Formats: sequence, structure tokens, C-alpha cells
Amino acid sequence: MNKVNLTVDPRTEHGKQAAKRLRRTGWVPATLYGAGDDPVSVKVDAKTMMRALHQARLTSILDVTLTGGETCQVLLREPVFHPITDELLHIDLMRVSATSMVRVEVPIELVGNAKGVQAGGVLDHVLHALEIECQAMSIPEHITVDVSALEIGDHVTVASLDLPSIRVLTDPETTIATVSAPRVVEEVEVKPEEEEMVEPELVGRKKEEEEEQEEGEEESK
Repeated sequence: MNKVNLTVDPRTEHGKQAAKRLRRTGWVPATLYGAGDDPVSVKVDAKTMMRALHQARLTSILDVTLTGGETCQVLLREPVFHPITDELLHIDLMRVSATSMVRVEVPIELVGNAKGVQAGGVLDHVLHALEIECQAMSIPEHITVDVSALEIGDHVTVASLDLPSIRVLTDPETTIATVSAPRVVEEVEVKPEEEEMVEPELVGRKKEEEEEQEEGEEESK
């Protein structure tokens, strides 16, 4: 598990306008809460926070020092991003201890070369993250699932995972990965457009009109 250090400063101003002013000066508003202590409004350098978020993600413990105050360990929670610019707008820092039980989503990584794939099948990774509950200091960086034994038509579910000391919250019947038969692409016959088809009746009618027009021209001479 990655260990990241982060320093935050107290934040005295609140509200949307105060938050906008903070962001314009390179800070991100945040809230430090949990472990039975009162929530504290803080701010953190935007570039530092983005590096920490990229490195630690949402499953790693961070050592946080509040300027002029406490030192604690936290998990990152509820990052809010701007829908267009992807700017980090706000983030929560949840205090944890060695015995804290937390709920997190951990990414699933598939390993191995499935027998069904070697036979021409297609491996489909269906479930990409597993929701679990465990002690904060025991959060795995990822859950590894071996798909080597999967034949064409086989699948692996959450129920097959062996995860001691971890309570799995995801439905045990949920499929993690499956190997399906090769997809067959059928040839589709292309039919001519209806507007390009000329009916014989229309051709005959057009010919009669042309002959009548020619007769009319001869009579007028």
C-alpha cells in the first residue's frame, strides 16, 4: 500500500464564493472528519493534492499534518471534479486508525492466460472493482483473479474468491469474468435502394408521353 504525506491548512472562510477564491489561488477546499472528532474545514495545495490523489487513489492511507494542529492518518473520500475542466473542486479526508473498519472499492486485476482464449474464445472482464469492508491498515491495492482455468463458456464469480480477513459486500453471484465463443460476423446482402428501381409501367407510360409529344409537334408544322 502506498504511503503519502500531506500537509493541510485550516480554512476559516466558507461558502461558494470563498471556495472559488481559494481555487483561483491554487488551493482546494477540503473537510477533515471521522474517528469521533469534530469535522475541520481545511485547504490543501491543488497540485500537491492531485499528485497525492493520483499516487494514493482512494484505497491508500495518507499521513496528514494540520498546520499548527493535529497529525493523523486518513483515507481520501468523495473527490468532486468539474464536469468540463476536470478541476478538483473539493475532497474529504476521513480519519482512520489501525482498528478502523472501512468500506472501499478495490480494483480487480485479471491474471493468467485462459484456456478458452487459447482455443479461440474471447475473455470478457465484467466486474472491475470489488466493494469490501476491512481494517483500514489492511486494504489491498487490488484483488487478483486467476482466469487460467477458464474454458469457453466458463465464468468466475465473486463467490469463488478466497479473501481472508475481508468482508466482501458485492453480490456473490456477480460475474467477474467470462470466456465466450468466438464471435461470427454474418455477411449481409445489400439490396439496391428502392428509389433506384424503375417499374416497367412507369417506363411504358413515359414512352407514350414522348410519342404523343412528337405527334403534336408534327401537326403544328
